[in-house]
Amino acid sequence: MMTRLLVGLTVQTAVLTALIILPAWAFTGRWSWERGWLTVGMFFLTSAIGGLWLVTTDPGLVRERASILRPQTRADGLATLLIMVAVVGWFFAIGADTHRLHVLRPLPPWVSLGAGLGVFLIGLAIILWTFRVNSFAAQVVKVQRKQRVIDTGPYAFVRHPMYCGGIVFLAGIAVVLESSAAAVVALPFFVMAFWPRIMIEEATLRRELLGYAEYQSRVRARVVPGIF
Repeated sequence: MMTRLLVGLTVQTAVLTALIILPAWAFTGRWSWERGWLTVGMFFLTSAIGGLWLVTTDPGLVRERASILRPQTRADGLATLLIMVAVVGWFFAIGADTHRLHVLRPLPPWVSLGAGLGVFLIGLAIILWTFRVNSFAAQVVKVQRKQRVIDTGPYAFVRHPMYCGGIVFLAGIAVVLESSAAAVVALPFFVMAFWPRIMIEEATLRRELLGYAEYQSRVRARVVPGIF
């Protein structure tokens, strides 16, 4: 289990490093971006702590999320691909804004670092909270044997707290990387990117999971309470 966790963490950190550092290098010709490497280190440390906590509380979930799973349908695969393209494009836009465009006036360094770290940790906490209350939070759209509707924890407020936490997490990274513009557009941008996947998930759950339609009628918000 620890090997799976270490491999998964290494791969995730390597991907994030490429997403942050490669655009910076493309715009500046330098690899030495202090905020970029700080963000990578921050991600590795917090993810390692969160991963160790999940290993002790729900090792089955860690085992499944560390596995490479194929999308269940072509539509699911395309929706997942859209999310991946959106994430890559968003990080490239951060690099362009931070190093070239400066669309919005940057926050003072200590403000961007403190506020960004705070938002980042809130997003990570929402994701970990989601994992803690829902052992069925898999990477692919499927209904497993003995699965039931989860309506406690963050699911009492939104139907897709994983996406909510992901958006907050990414917005926090944008603030740390001193791109206020990316942080501002994170919510509408990623809601649109997640929309097809959300529709597929909800159609599957409504069709195959007993009680999900009633849960939808009780919890109206998909990602952000009172907004969407």
